[in-house]
Amino acid sequence: MQPTVDNLRSALFKPVDAASVVLFRIGFGFIMLLDSVEHLFFVDLHSHYVAPKIFFRFYGFEWVPILRENVYAIYAVMAIASLGIMFGKYYRTSVAIVGIGTAWVFFQEQSRYLNHVYMLILYCLIMFVIPANRYWSLDAKDSPGIARNTLPAWCRLMLIIQIEAILIWAGIVKLNPDWLQLEPLAHWLARRDDMPLFGALFVNPGAVAVASYGVTALHLIGAPLLLFKKTRFYILGMYACFHFLNHFVFDIGVFPWVTFFASLICFEADWPRAFWSRLRRQSYVPPPLDEISLPTVNKQWVISTLLATWLVFQIGMPMRNWFYDGWVAWNEQGHRYSWRMKLRSKSGQAVFTVYDPATDKSYTINPDRYLNKRQRFKMQCQPDMLLQMAHFIRDYFAPNGQRIKNAQVYVNAPCSLNFRKPQQLIDRRADLAKVERTLTGNDWITRLEEPLVAETWWSLVGRPDSLAEKTADP
Repeated sequence: MQPTVDNLRSALFKPVDAASVVLFRIGFGFIMLLDSVEHLFFVDLHSHYVAPKIFFRFYGFEWVPILRENVYAIYAVMAIASLGIMFGKYYRTSVAIVGIGTAWVFFQEQSRYLNHVYMLILYCLIMFVIPANRYWSLDAKDSPGIARNTLPAWCRLMLIIQIEAILIWAGIVKLNPDWLQLEPLAHWLARRDDMPLFGALFVNPGAVAVASYGVTALHLIGAPLLLFKKTRFYILGMYACFHFLNHFVFDIGVFPWVTFFASLICFEADWPRAFWSRLRRQSYVPPPLDEISLPTVNKQWVISTLLATWLVFQIGMPMRNWFYDGWVAWNEQGHRYSWRMKLRSKSGQAVFTVYDPATDKSYTINPDRYLNKRQRFKMQCQPDMLLQMAHFIRDYFAPNGQRIKNAQVYVNAPCSLNFRKPQQLIDRRADLAKVERTLTGNDWITRLEEPLVAETWWSLVGRPDSLAEKTADP
């Protein structure tokens, strides 16, 4: 057993070419720069983060301060720090600024949850740990003592673990009854039948089936094959086509480009050098690698434990929904931070009723007057957000300026999942004013009973304008 452990530690700390990790640093900084600039000039930050009357908070992160107008300054500072990541200047400080800024904005508002922002936060954590400024950086130029063309193998391995976890889990979560019956993908694609070249395929049942099962296989089988030299180039080509179509068919931000770029880390550690030589039509000769001094045994154990913890986190975090009662696509418990991307479509309408036991009067409240468009859209079929809204009404609703004591709050929230017939999402008998917000217990959320009627799509093919309101999740 001991020789095996020693061999593993030796493999983790052996020097490998730093080129691929450093190129990832440069590309990651560039992506974060573009993302910051886009938010400053092309995203309505005022309506998202300044104007809302209330904010839906992530469980456990209610303590995060509300930014309001400061959100503009955060993105401006992040843009500057992104340049620091790109050029490797004040590298770790720059990564910390970008990571904290991204997380701070992310935890402002639950209705703005996006998988790719969560992914960017994780990559900031990884890049902060990895000394990716040893090579092709201003830090290395200014401090030659840190300059190396090598990094310990664990640095590259940490990036590989991250992208493989994202891709494989994106396949595992598609092994659900609705996706295997082509829903909601069939409805989504039918709306894009006017798209040049591919539109006709989007209303072809066989083509939709190939797309549904093909993308599942690409993630479950293709992602591991990125690790093998004989197959990785072909798989990368398939992913390139997949991400290209995703970008033009669905509005999912920078996710396709980040995942494609991150997939390159699965190639050989020196692939940027080899690629550059091929572009210049020169024969490639690997350069001599600098030696690196091994950390102390205790530090090796700390790093190895950190890496093992990261691996367990990547495997375990998306499994949370397995321990909840009911289906995650319906009750949303365990949906976030689980790479459940483009899996379900939900639409609904929520109306709250406040009952005053002292006067035996009831008040009907439409929450639309409190919320912006995005908040209304997301809240209607998300139990945790409905609960937060109920608590807001309990605490602040005051007819005639007098807040109701011991108010009871109920909600009528019919919801349609993947174009099913609408069903009540919340037990209408549940007094949400008395329901505590916890990570466990969901007896106030109904169980999904409405069956999927996949045949509905076949009758709608060719008439995408008659489909329900677009409700695809990011």
